[in-house]
Amino acid sequence: MGRDQNDNACRVTERGAGLRLAPDASAEEIAAAARRLLDEPSFRAASTALGAAIRREMSPEAAAREVELLAAPATKLRMAG
Repeated sequence: MGRDQNDNACRVTERGAGLRLAPDASAEEIAAAARRLLDEPSFRAASTALGAAIRREMSPEAAAREVELLAAPATKLRMAG
């Protein structure tokens, strides 16, 4: 486990879209988790909702809003000075 894997695992499990296994999980544990993810409808529903939220956040409109928010304080400072 490295970089952002722990954070991503937390986000996915907190939203009910996946499972988190120990880094040393056995092949049997991995297979059981994969079966559960495929068999239980709640995981599909949660992952669909999570995917939709990510797509909304990654839209050009959302990116433009973020840039505007980042630029706003600098603009106000320049205008005041």
